[in-house]
Amino acid sequence: MTKRGFATKKEAQNWESQFKLRESHELDMKFDEFYKLYLE
Repeated sequence: MTKRGFATKKEAQNWESQFKLRESHELDMKFDEFYKLYLE
């Protein structure tokens, strides 16, 4: 998957790490991040 249009490299890296957490199906994420995924 390719995503473009980030304002900064740090923003892109944060998105990438969150994407990998979602795809791994592990619960090593913060509750608010899990909640956002749940709402989607």
